[in-house]
Amino acid sequence: MQALEEAAIENPERVAGLEPWQQVLFFLAACAILVTRRWDALSHAQFYAEDGRVFFADAYNRGWFSPMFSPYAGYLHLFTRIGAALALLLPFSRVPLFFSIGSLLCTALPVAILMNSRSADWGSARFRAALAALYIALPNCRETTWGLTNTFSILALSAFLVLIARVPKGGWALALDSILLIVSGLNGPFCLFMVPIALYLLWKERNRIRAIQASILVFAATVQAVFLLFIDAHVRSHTSLGASPVMLLRLTGGHVFLGAEIGSNTLASVNDPAIVGFLAVVSIACLALIIQGFRLESRSFRLLLIYALMIIAASLAAPLQLGTSKAGVWQVLATVPGQRYWFLPTLVFVWSLAALILHGRGLSRGLSCVLLALLPVGVARDWEIPKLYESHFAQSVEQFNAAAPGTVLTLPEGCPGWTMRIVKH
Repeated sequence: MQALEEAAIENPERVAGLEPWQQVLFFLAACAILVTRRWDALSHAQFYAEDGRVFFADAYNRGWFSPMFSPYAGYLHLFTRIGAALALLLPFSRVPLFFSIGSLLCTALPVAILMNSRSADWGSARFRAALAALYIALPNCRETTWGLTNTFSILALSAFLVLIARVPKGGWALALDSILLIVSGLNGPFCLFMVPIALYLLWKERNRIRAIQASILVFAATVQAVFLLFIDAHVRSHTSLGASPVMLLRLTGGHVFLGAEIGSNTLASVNDPAIVGFLAVVSIACLALIIQGFRLESRSFRLLLIYALMIIAASLAAPLQLGTSKAGVWQVLATVPGQRYWFLPTLVFVWSLAALILHGRGLSRGLSCVLLALLPVGVARDWEIPKLYESHFAQSVEQFNAAAPGTVLTLPEGCPGWTMRIVKH
């Protein structure tokens, strides 16, 4: 708390700029801390979910370029496809480790962007370091920390941070920004919600760089919309959402707000009236805090809140079919903690608490102090990401190496019941 208060009185312009070696140090420190949350991703790397079953298998069986613009789950995954294509250059035994390292570097990227001087609008360097620490330690986010497949949520956050940052002054910085925006834009549907923000920034600042950013995002959003609405629209058809205001309060209260405070939980799936009432009170109180933060905070916080609201609204309106329930898809979501749907809203919540401690007054500041003081409970419970299901990858490597060309191999992955089918070259 004291560190956050001290950060408030610093001059953001004076402390915004960090030396290049300091920025590299922050990035490497972020990587080192993230490794402690998921050590077996490096020490015992194995294929996870779509990394092997879809993306590597497609690249291996069909060639590196053919699957590049094939949709999965309704949209393109360009970054993951590029990662799978590059993995073809490696021995089969090293591919899961390559995916894990790529995921790790991608997960640390928002820290590097936050600590860059172009992100000074968020606040002083020390305050941004506090935001970065909250991001790294965020509870209830295990799905965003495994493999290349789930990095699209992190890439979307990185692209958003670049979009709302101060415009780059050099050609190289603009080129790197543009690459990140196009790769992220073609790696998930999040670009659809960045377009209004990019157009707003273009309207406010009216310069060439904002026009370039908006053009890139409009192009990426158009491509993704075509796949979502026409080419691969069937993957998001549902018989019933089971949506209701009470169910919405249960989901946000259990997974977003209490997910931050106590870590991963399934309270949202409990039908006991006392629990439902408690979750509703938690949701309403925490939403009131976020609204207060929206009134007090900088443009960066306001745009992040708007972006997060658009994403969670779209996610809940058209979620992937995760299972079946007579009560609807939302009832299934209530049983799934740590999912990517809760990642960005939870991050907005904890960042709002930090900001209200600095700039809030009276009840909002006091309640934010209490809630942020409770956050270590969730951090401690969720610090170590659960290990993957044991797939005995070493045996898969032996089977792969011993197979003759043309042999069809069905290899297990680090998810129960998931297998990868490849035809040995």
